Amino acid sequence: LEAAPGLPSAFSRLLGDLPLAAAGPLGAAARGGERAASPDIRRDPGWGGLGYFALRSGLHGCWAEPIVGDGDGDRGVVLGAFALFTRAAGPRDADLRPLREAAQLAALAVSRARLYARLERQAHYDALTGLPNRARFLERLGRAAAQARAREAELGVLLVDVGNLKRVNDVLGHRTGDLLLAAVAQRLGERLPPSAAFARGGGDEFLLALPLAERGEAARLA
Repeated sequence: LEAAPGLPSAFSRLLGDLPLAAAGPLGAAARGGERAASPDIRRDPGWGGLGYFALRSGLHGCWAEPIVGDGDGDRGVVLGAFALFTRAAGPRDADLRPLREAAQLAALAVSRARLYARLERQAHYDALTGLPNRARFLERLGRAAAQARAREAELGVLLVDVGNLKRVNDVLGHRTGDLLLAAVAQRLGERLPPSAAFARGGGDEFLLALPLAERGEAARLA
């Protein structure tokens, strides 16, 4: 939960420590996807103990508007809620229009941020295994090579092929082949040191780069 500077700081901190579902109309709007109102916090049992702190902070009313996604992948999904607190027991209709507009702007901003994050992941990560892809690996390899040169250290690079994957696909189907690749990726990842750069190169290939403490370490790891 984030709050504008106009909200009393003590109440703002309290809201930030609570789950959204406990925050009166905020939680109701986020759950139901529709505007929720609490014209008089004193008479609204939905606030629970939080109502006492709202009243103590001089807040007597609250209106919450859901933030509903409108981008690809989150259209119609409730992403959160935007709330207006009032010191009187009810706002004017003119006060609620900016609330709706603010929620719409927030929806645009959140949907765009989520879209960029999905595109960024699709560009740099393999959808099947969740590992970095070849392009991402080459970026990391370039940095690792530069660091190794600066330290006059060894850098090991391994290419791992999954044998007979084509036969698995032909006999058992591509779905089984995908499950095999995902299992190999998981098992390899569990056995590699944290310093290793690990990626799927495409097809049946996995790529690995790691700094070496001594010669022969790469062969032992292989």
